[in-house]
Amino acid sequence: MLLGEPVDTVGNVPSTVAYSARHGLACVANTGSRPGVQCFEAKPCGALKARGPLMPLPVANQTAPVTGPANTVSDILFNPSESALFVVLKGDGVADGQVYAYRVEDGEVVAGEPVVSRLPGVPVAFGTAFTSDASAVVSSPGFGGAFVDVSPDLAVTVASAVAVEGQAAICWAAYSEALGSVYLLDGGSPAVTALDVAGKSIGRTLAGYEAGMGSFDAVVAGNMLYALQAAPAIAIFDLEKPGDAPSVVDLAHLGERASWTGMAYYQAAQGY
Repeated sequence: MLLGEPVDTVGNVPSTVAYSARHGLACVANTGSRPGVQCFEAKPCGALKARGPLMPLPVANQTAPVTGPANTVSDILFNPSESALFVVLKGDGVADGQVYAYRVEDGEVVAGEPVVSRLPGVPVAFGTAFTSDASAVVSSPGFGGAFVDVSPDLAVTVASAVAVEGQAAICWAAYSEALGSVYLLDGGSPAVTALDVAGKSIGRTLAGYEAGMGSFDAVVAGNMLYALQAAPAIAIFDLEKPGDAPSVVDLAHLGERASWTGMAYYQAAQGY
């Protein structure tokens, strides 16, 4: 059911969205020929009200619809404390990826000059998973994943890179605080690679759903990892039983998989 009315994201290809419950903010990153970030006040009733101007992003010579995946916006997310908003850019496949960071003050994303960081050795920065305000993992189909440090002034630096042997297209990442692991999802392989956060190394590999033909966006909820497959299905991993094969929800009855591009998890309100 649609809540409220659709609003203009100001850009022409909205590709990723982040929500802050603390501030009641929803921020959309546009790629394409009018790239930038637009934030909105998101009220419980569903009404969206623009907060601040479109904050441009340096995605040059793009089209609408986009060509890619290189030279597009990758991810937008708030850090765990929701004190800052981060936008990850892939780079053009040759130049390194970038991170644009904006402070959030008094419930407003500061639209002035962002803190811009290059990610040396990460030419296609794709998914991002924060492990704390001071650290995160950036996934890349070029090699696997990079542990990055985030300073108090929001500068991002690469701490170490972890190459995943045999990876085909690692693009997405999801974090389990309870297990101290970041899970790397491979769009060209069913296997899921778990990175040990403390050791900054590969912890284990989870055997995936072979017929799923690869994992795309994913979320961790409790001890479960839900991974959208290349096929119309969701593979569900019990992270406390890493040796078990995932259970599968077949979504073929919903239509073609090609139009599905992301996943989110919302816990139902108590009593519903």
